[in-house]
Amino acid sequence: PPKLIRRSAVIANPGIEIPPGEARHQETAYVTFPADATLYTVFPHAHYRGENAQFFLQKPGQKEEMILSLPKYDFNWQRGYEFAKPISLPAGTKLITRYEYDNSKNNPANPDPSITVKWGEQSHEEMQYTAFGFRWNEETVENRKPEYQKGLEDSRIMGMMDVNIDGKVAKDEVRGRMAQLLIANWDKVDANKDGFLTPDEMGSINQMMTGRINEAQNQQSIGQ
Repeated sequence: PPKLIRRSAVIANPGIEIPPGEARHQETAYVTFPADATLYTVFPHAHYRGENAQFFLQKPGQKEEMILSLPKYDFNWQRGYEFAKPISLPAGTKLITRYEYDNSKNNPANPDPSITVKWGEQSHEEMQYTAFGFRWNEETVENRKPEYQKGLEDSRIMGMMDVNIDGKVAKDEVRGRMAQLLIANWDKVDANKDGFLTPDEMGSINQMMTGRINEAQNQQSIGQ
């Protein structure tokens, strides 16, 4: 029987919002690994307005390093990518995704360049969705680490709002479906009243939003 456990997770950004007619609109999202891990695969997913995508690692104390680039994304030709050599991720590493979308009339696949496009499961809507396969280096079948997995999943909410990747979220970074709810409850979440949300203040938001992301993940799996 196997001794090691291979995990999977997603980076999802339900906050995406693509203005009408914009040809190069970028959205950013990331997760942070709370423990040492090894990365094996990445599977990018967008819809008809997906133009290109890039994937980076930011290891603690280091600059960003590109690990995969898709210069021309095609909704009809989706691929998963397995790294020739698995990538070592020390604790604290961010896996960063940057997608660009073409919502202009020059995109022949664009269903409607006149509308603001938001997250949705239908192909005429959009997604910034990245599945990836990895393992926790310390985890074995006999020594499972569910707390590591929870820490990774909790980091998704910060990673989908923290546009400038500075480890905190300002009000002007919050957008999309969750904006109205979060802004309305900002003073309750911002415990230290410094005007920013930090990872240690995200408990209640993580609980609420992780359920929604997991639901979207399940719907995406059914659709593949």
